[in-house]
Amino acid sequence: QRDFFLEGQDIFITHPRHSNPGGPGGPIQLVNTRRIGGAPELTVPAGVNVQPTDRSQPTDLLGALKFTGQQGKVRYGTLLAYEDDLAIEGTLDDGSPITLTTTGRDFIVGRALYEDTNSGGRRSIGWMGTSVMHPDINESVNAIDAHYFSADNRWVIDSSFMRSDNDREVGYGGMADFRFRPERGKQHTLRATYFDESLDINGLGFLTRNDQMNLDYNYNIFESDVEGLRSRTTTYVVANQWNVEGRPVRLGIFLNQDYNFLNNDTFSYSLGLFPARTDDRLGRGTGDFAVPQRERLNLGYS
Repeated sequence: QRDFFLEGQDIFITHPRHSNPGGPGGPIQLVNTRRIGGAPELTVPAGVNVQPTDRSQPTDLLGALKFTGQQGKVRYGTLLAYEDDLAIEGTLDDGSPITLTTTGRDFIVGRALYEDTNSGGRRSIGWMGTSVMHPDINESVNAIDAHYFSADNRWVIDSSFMRSDNDREVGYGGMADFRFRPERGKQHTLRATYFDESLDINGLGFLTRNDQMNLDYNYNIFESDVEGLRSRTTTYVVANQWNVEGRPVRLGIFLNQDYNFLNNDTFSYSLGLFPARTDDRLGRGTGDFAVPQRERLNLGYS
């Protein structure tokens, strides 16, 4: 099953953060194929006991279909998957056995991407829609993504804008990454993110958290002409992440350097300052926690 879903999956990737978020927070994916055939959607009634391992067992598939292709400058793809119904054994409080049944989910993905490379660079705009259908879930996500890669390799822009609808609420979000390479070995990266409190793409995709608005900056320098070294890599990072209510949830200033010596040994160090912030997730609805300022020093040799 895994090989089937992974082969040709690149058409369903709408943004580089799909696999490389460029910092903490995990990837952001509209299609995470591990959801297909994963743990079932099961509501356990009061007074019924089910083993946690049974609730998290994978679901068999009735079938799946994937089709990808290209016509001129347009690439497209479709993915359909259908899960089988599942029966799970449990017990009542008095020890009597009981069988719970759950209906499998249906997954639908559609993708279209227009790309133009005639001028030597790359310009593209695409759409992707996903749908998860189940008696307890009816979630759909629509997204528009746009990309620009300049012919001189100096400017790279990747953006994606999403709308989710799960029958209870509608959510919106967007992200845009800007990379500028003024000269060989140097790169500035600015990452802008906004996800409202209602955005939900986790029926088929993956998002660590909604409720965020971020503006992060990286500056990378790679030097291969340093005397006595094969190379030296320097990275400056500014993390500036807030929730939509205006409270800081992750702030930081970092300096990282890696020295690769002529014998291929590597020495690295990292300095970090974490200003005071708010942890709005640990309380799980009981309130926020104030996190004081911290400092960090990491050293490594290999």
